[in-house]
Amino acid sequence: MPKPNALFVMPYVIARERLTRSDLGRTPEPMVMDEPVGVAAFHEAGKIDGSNMPIYEMWAKAMSQLLPGGGSVLDLGSGSGRYLAQLARHRPDLRIIGLDLSDTMLATGRRLLEEEGLSDRITLLEADITTFDAEVPEDVDMVSSVFALHHLPTVEHLDSCLARIAAVRAQRGCAVFLGDFARLKNPRTFPRTLSTISGFPPALRPDAVASERAGWSLAEITDALERAGLGELHHLLASPLPLLQIHWAPAHGRADEGDEALWREMGVPRGVRFDTAVWRRSFRGLPQGDADTCRADSPRAHESRRALPCR
Repeated sequence: MPKPNALFVMPYVIARERLTRSDLGRTPEPMVMDEPVGVAAFHEAGKIDGSNMPIYEMWAKAMSQLLPGGGSVLDLGSGSGRYLAQLARHRPDLRIIGLDLSDTMLATGRRLLEEEGLSDRITLLEADITTFDAEVPEDVDMVSSVFALHHLPTVEHLDSCLARIAAVRAQRGCAVFLGDFARLKNPRTFPRTLSTISGFPPALRPDAVASERAGWSLAEITDALERAGLGELHHLLASPLPLLQIHWAPAHGRADEGDEALWREMGVPRGVRFDTAVWRRSFRGLPQGDADTCRADSPRAHESRRALPCR
């Protein structure tokens, strides 16, 4: 939930970001997040009332629209498993494999899944998301990645990851969903934004700021997707503050219309519901299956491919 000062601070922050013309460029961060304090703070932010939960809720609903009943998901860079656990709660029919290189993240995630009785449906494996061929299940219905691509240190690593996603999609016809930071132009924008978020873990702030600076721009990701053969994906940029980007496509031969009956509503705090609604409004091209959402075959959806919200 935003702090009371957000009403006054954010219009100024957004205006300053929009008026900033130069981009300082990308500052890579370590590929593996393994430091215990940082992992614990990241895990804390993913709790049901944590600062990351509204984004997780938004992404989970969008991914659900692309997944059939009894579907399977291969998630790249799954961290401590908080997001996958939330997706699994909403969709008890899904089977999920999460890949990560961090021993600390994997251990934290496995404890969480065991405590919540989700270990039978979610498996966390140690694997490099740039060379994950051996971990792809035969019946995969979606390859996803959330808050992970910014950890790839170089363009070559990014290209390797996306090329493998493209190969899986070409072979299995599966859906794709990628969500991550979109690097802002003004380096003061994101730190100031964090100061308006209630409950954001102070220990996570340095890592969050570094992650935003390590984010790929929309143009960089879009170009890399084209090189990988994934140019047909929809490209979305958050508005009015372009902090996050999303790239998605339904499975081959399947419209972006999920079965709403498969989605199980979960009780979340009122503040999380409010923030989730705000995030959904900032991505009006998401596959959410309601009247407010663009369809993949509609003229408005083609606007979303150019990173413009539906009008």
